Amino acid sequence: MHGPPGAGKTCAQDLLLNNPPTAHITDSTPIARPAVKATRVSVDNEAMKWEKVERDGLLERLASDLKEAAASQPMKEISATQHQEGVFGNSFPITTDEQQISESQDESTSEDDSATETEESIDTSNESFLIGKGVIQEIVDTIQSSEGQLYLSGHWLYIIDSGGQPAYQELLPLFVRTASLNIITLDLSQPLDKKLDFQYRIGGETFSCGLNLKYSNRDFFLSAVSSGAILKPIHVPYVLETPSHPMNFVLGTHYDLINEDKLKGMNKELMSSLKPDVENYVVPNVRGESIIFPVNTLVPEDKGRMKTGQDLCQSIANCGGTSLKINVPIRWFAFELWLQKVAEDKSRSFLIIDEVISAGKRFKMNKDDTKDALQYLHNVTIILYYPDILPQLVFVDPKPILEVLSRLLALTYVERKALHLIANPVPSEKYISKLHNVGFFKEKLLMNHFTSLFSPPNFEPSHLLKLLIHLRIIASGEDGDYFIPCALESYTEPPEPQTEIKPLLIVWLDNDGINTLPVPQGMFPLVITHLLSYNECPGKVDFPPLDPDQYYRYRDALSFWIFIKRKRYTLHVINRYSDIAVYFDESVQEAKAKCPDICKLVMKAVSDSADTINVEHNHVTAFSCPKRSTCYCVVEEDHSINCTLCKRSADIAGDSYWCWFGIVDCGPTMITSVSAYSGHSQALDVCDLDDILTDLKDGHYYSSNWKELGLKLGLYDNTLSTISASSSDIEDCLRKCIVKWLQRADGVDVKGGATWTTLVNALEQCDSGKPTADHIRRKRLKRNANQSQTNDDELSLPTTKKNKSS
Repeated sequence: MHGPPGAGKTCAQDLLLNNPPTAHITDSTPIARPAVKATRVSVDNEAMKWEKVERDGLLERLASDLKEAAASQPMKEISATQHQEGVFGNSFPITTDEQQISESQDESTSEDDSATETEESIDTSNESFLIGKGVIQEIVDTIQSSEGQLYLSGHWLYIIDSGGQPAYQELLPLFVRTASLNIITLDLSQPLDKKLDFQYRIGGETFSCGLNLKYSNRDFFLSAVSSGAILKPIHVPYVLETPSHPMNFVLGTHYDLINEDKLKGMNKELMSSLKPDVENYVVPNVRGESIIFPVNTLVPEDKGRMKTGQDLCQSIANCGGTSLKINVPIRWFAFELWLQKVAEDKSRSFLIIDEVISAGKRFKMNKDDTKDALQYLHNVTIILYYPDILPQLVFVDPKPILEVLSRLLALTYVERKALHLIANPVPSEKYISKLHNVGFFKEKLLMNHFTSLFSPPNFEPSHLLKLLIHLRIIASGEDGDYFIPCALESYTEPPEPQTEIKPLLIVWLDNDGINTLPVPQGMFPLVITHLLSYNECPGKVDFPPLDPDQYYRYRDALSFWIFIKRKRYTLHVINRYSDIAVYFDESVQEAKAKCPDICKLVMKAVSDSADTINVEHNHVTAFSCPKRSTCYCVVEEDHSINCTLCKRSADIAGDSYWCWFGIVDCGPTMITSVSAYSGHSQALDVCDLDDILTDLKDGHYYSSNWKELGLKLGLYDNTLSTISASSSDIEDCLRKCIVKWLQRADGVDVKGGATWTTLVNALEQCDSGKPTADHIRRKRLKRNANQSQTNDDELSLPTTKKNKSS
């Protein structure tokens, strides 16, 4: 659930769960308050009522359901009784012994604890279950003694609170999985374009976040929708069905404070703000008329509160295509719940790996089984496990990580009278000023002032810092300093450095390659920390001294010194929210030799950041259009120019532009038709292997069908048989198959050679390859080059082809 602080996220959840209106909130929501405990929401189909069932009740229910299913064998009878249509879609089986539980999981960026929805109405939300070894043993015994497969049916809704503090929004994508439904909460009493006063609440007091924050309701809406539009498809293990992309549900709060004319106007404004490709990602209320679902979240019980909540539940329930269908061993399902109890008994939000392995033994799981289960839970729940970074720690609840970050950032803007609520003892002004002004802090700030948030020796500040560096939330500096860009204040007006070199712009396009999108949430700080981590070629990146007349040190605009061949240069990187601008502060002559390397370095940082937050590589290089301020001159792979809005592409000439690409002035070149350049028809080779395998995986290609794909690509059957005989691992067979194709073995050239186009064509000919073909086409190719060529003057929106950016 996205939305600015005070938009009504907490109150909306109270309404959904039929809780009384929240009278008073004393603390601001942290960065994210994901599911601390997995709970099930029971649904009364008649009354459309959601109720929580706590973890202990859920374990009890699972044991009961398993025993009932086992007693109801044979399987056909179980299947007939269990497969009934539920409120969020069809139910599906849970198989056991190599037992797999299939559940519909909705990971929504919404507000509170994890909520799980089942088809039966069960009135256990207020019961307190004392779950111990007995219930666990019942579950294991039932699994082991059952004959054949058991079928259970369950729907789960994980609800994640996005917080609302703008700095936290930038960090959220690093801690939560891709949501299938984003509820964007907007305060209807606030004008769409009014810059909101972001506030932080703690200890019953409210403080302005300050920091020159620039978000309005419209900004928040467009940022959330656009970022979701270019997310990669949700990829989790054991998935059977998955949405192609997240959907967005616009919840308008404080409906009681506006009239119908104002609501109608806001709907019209928001709908007109959406570009064609993106509007398909927003759930309509009344198709063609409105996208806002207006509600008074504070409606009293005697004024129809229950009916209002039921209507809202039903609207959300009717958002089709937003659920995942997953098969998972049933032991893992119960194991997740048991881990929560073990952590609770130890009064910790984390466990050490030996404790987790011991818990797995209760489910007859060996060490490897347990680690496989942990990796699955890391991918689809809020449990965090980083075996390569912190192999001894499992965060059952990410609260210890998020709480430290929340307080660290709050130090930079809460008033002094409330600092004791943030840190104990209060840090000296020297430490706070350093964090606020330059974004640096030392480990001892965490060690000495956030002591209560750590649990030595198992979880210490050094562990947290190691993880934050891995996630690129911070970058390590010299003399024990750590840099966190989100701690800096934001600029008031976009800086415009005066340089001889034209700024290089990084622009994001929709999946059709036509419309531009805002910079994805979380992208800019990751680009900065990635740049700071590159210490090799083409040069080391570091900070210049504080000098506001020459350099920028803001959350969204930073200046760097970049060292190339023992010589120092100045680089400015600025988040303009519609794009990222890169300025090289040097002469044109000097830039000719240096800018190509800098361009590669920046594009690498953007690509690495995109992978970190799971967004498509839809970024391209561009220049500002001299003819139209809202247009971009996109630089194609052949270094031709293609305007995003102009009927005829602008003339981009001069070394001040082309020095970025290390080429002689190209002079004016134009592409005004989609079919003028088909894109990515050049031959691929083994250097492209990783990109190809990644695209096949991201496009959910079934590796088991590798032989069929090989034949379509032009490989002979005896070649494929040799590959099959040499390896029993299907992933390895697929890799070897693609290598043979890239080597143009057998009849590959007859099929058109090794290109992205021939790969897409081959996938389309495979029985299960079309979704993967569509994914690669969106990512790698322009729209169909066979579209009829249209006269230049009739083209109003020439398409652009994405740069190869990985």
